[in-house]
Amino acid sequence: HVQQGTRLARGRGPGRVAVLPYDADLDRIMRQKAATPVREELEPQELEAEMKDMAKPNAVVGERTSVGMADVNAQHVSALQATAAQKLGASGEHAAEFVLRTGNKLLDQFRPQYFGFAFPYIFKYCTGMPDPAAWSNVARYRREKDAPRMELHEWVRVMARRCESQIGRDWVFGFAAWNLHFRSALNLCRSLAVFEGPVMEDETGKMRRLTPKDIEDGALQLLRSLQGCYISKGGKPKPVNGDVSKLPYVRGLGPAARKLAQSMRHTAQSMPGTQEARKRMRFEIEALRIRYGTPIFVTFSPDEAHQLLYVRLSRARWSDPVRAASMCQNWDVSARDYPPLDENYTWPIHKLQELREAYLLYSGHVMHGVYEGLSQGEIKEGIRAAEASWPEHKEEQIMIACPAYQRRRASATEADEREEAMAWAREYLAENVATLQFLKQHHCHPLNAETGERVPLHGCQKADKPGACKSEFPRTAWLSDKGEVLCPCKAEGFGMSTQGRKNRLGALHGPYGNEWLNCCHPALLAALRGVNVDVQLPYR
Repeated sequence: HVQQGTRLARGRGPGRVAVLPYDADLDRIMRQKAATPVREELEPQELEAEMKDMAKPNAVVGERTSVGMADVNAQHVSALQATAAQKLGASGEHAAEFVLRTGNKLLDQFRPQYFGFAFPYIFKYCTGMPDPAAWSNVARYRREKDAPRMELHEWVRVMARRCESQIGRDWVFGFAAWNLHFRSALNLCRSLAVFEGPVMEDETGKMRRLTPKDIEDGALQLLRSLQGCYISKGGKPKPVNGDVSKLPYVRGLGPAARKLAQSMRHTAQSMPGTQEARKRMRFEIEALRIRYGTPIFVTFSPDEAHQLLYVRLSRARWSDPVRAASMCQNWDVSARDYPPLDENYTWPIHKLQELREAYLLYSGHVMHGVYEGLSQGEIKEGIRAAEASWPEHKEEQIMIACPAYQRRRASATEADEREEAMAWAREYLAENVATLQFLKQHHCHPLNAETGERVPLHGCQKADKPGACKSEFPRTAWLSDKGEVLCPCKAEGFGMSTQGRKNRLGALHGPYGNEWLNCCHPALLAALRGVNVDVQLPYR
């Protein structure tokens, strides 16, 4: 391929020189997940027809990795490599590197006019750009020296709240702007704590400050540890696999390496989107649970074709009638009288049993895990039809339509009130929600044409155990016709973990009626339509 590309660059002429084969399939480029599936590989005729109409563009940003949610980890590894390179110098062994470019010069993202050039349909006159960093020697673009400054992080937040249609309808502007803000915050986040704080020598037990040479040696040790093993909380050795967050648990690190790992963790805690920031949020959620009661943890994953949630959230004007109608639904909880926590433990046994049953009923409602009102034959037929149209569901219109039962007003008479309520519930759960469950909540493992077995999607497989689903589908052992509190024996019977990150001891489980079904809140699924909904109770 290098030779072919060289002949093309020397003026061989336009036209296709060679077709590069995929590594395995498109899963390496377009990560296929059950929650947010993407379209399958197109044939040349289908691609030609698609390009004639309209294709969704992609924003190519300056990342060094294509692995989702790995920006911080990749940057930390890159920083360690740069520091270690100073120690190795010219004598270090480096693998040969060949860079092949397409010939188009990428725009400098850190210049103010970048967004005006990259998104000309949004910024028609290339105005309203963010200012460069205050310490930068790049001149402010079309702005007076004494004009108020608009820093990048403020500009990104302001543009995300704009109501102009050219901004709200753009597919990639929001993602590209946040990507630049995220990487800028990471690159500009510097700390001298490594040099300021003293460390204790392992051999002598004396305190001293680190020198630049110590920092270089520590970076080299951390870099080698990325390919080593760490000791888990259970005392078992596990591979680091390049994960920077596992470095503090590697045994044998020197004082400089430990200080560097601690500094990187501390730096990432203040950056939204990092694993360290998420860990801090978990502590806050636990505190809120104690203060306000048991919450539910909800995630929405809209697909590309049926995201009416975006349409609903895009209406952001102050005078919008939808927003005006929802302004009266803010309840003040500050004056609520919360009883002391110890009162719950002074209840008699029958009261605690009633409380447990109430929690189980609540759990079964918000984590709906059954196809309500359908027989096994209807469930199998619904799954078969959903898998036949997966992943795009081109002909399915139910996800972008408002069903009749949501538009129909209640009857004026009270004689048939109960019958009408039963009919409404049947349309809601047995017809509408069940159909949406087939399309959006069914966890799909496609059949392998050669072996006839179901294989998890590339994005669903465990990194340390290829071929196994990291969400544990199919959950055959999880099937249950009633709600239960998981004690060690019951958790073992359901095949659930009782230690580690996926510890389920004390959790609420069931009823659960299908091994391929992802639990969800039925009201959220019926309201949001074309989204994958995941609901968890962060309580044990």
